Amino acid sequence: MLCTSNIDWIAIDLEHNLFNPETIKRIIQVAAKYETKVFIRLWCLDEALIKLVLDAGASGLIVPMLKNKDELDKLINYVFYPPIGQRGVGISRAHGYSYGASFEEYINTVSNNIDLVVQIENKEAIDNIEYFAQCDKVSTLMIGPYDLSASYGSIGNFESVEFVEGIKKFKEITNKYNKIQGIHLIEPSQDKLDNLVAEGYKFIAYSTDFLLIRKSLEFIKNIH
Repeated sequence: MLCTSNIDWIAIDLEHNLFNPETIKRIIQVAAKYETKVFIRLWCLDEALIKLVLDAGASGLIVPMLKNKDELDKLINYVFYPPIGQRGVGISRAHGYSYGASFEEYINTVSNNIDLVVQIENKEAIDNIEYFAQCDKVSTLMIGPYDLSASYGSIGNFESVEFVEGIKKFKEITNKYNKIQGIHLIEPSQDKLDNLVAEGYKFIAYSTDFLLIRKSLEFIKNIH
């Protein structure tokens, strides 16, 4: 249903939900039929997990709570094959099960262009954001608004001086290094979506599946 709804990508959120590897693989297979990108939101910097979801054919990774250069270096090591990183080589769905030239194509081309989306969700990440922006393997820097506001001591307060200054720095650095700006818009709202687009955000996680369903059913309470 989502893949036939004129969207660019979907995310499988492993940080706050339970999915087994086989389910992840099936979702990726269905999305591929409709040429919809699938991003995996990791639960942590887990080398084995990263290998599994990339071998299954994930288009990219959304990496939450990355805070510093050491964590970024680990991520690069886990995601990319040598000589860039240390990812182990296998044969799976992403490699076309080695049919024809598919293995070489994935190793030499596709695997070097995996979309890495680093979520900026902590004041330490704001302090170190230039490290992330300088990395040519990171395509997008994405604000996680609730966690970022929580790290400043006030969950959901997007008007605090600290939060506003953090967003200002985020904007300055991403513009300086020509990085795609991303954000998670939790409440399904066309007006808020339009505002974010106008502000320059180009990678927008629009709500969640269950919130979208609930929003679409709100009209029922008015039918009396």
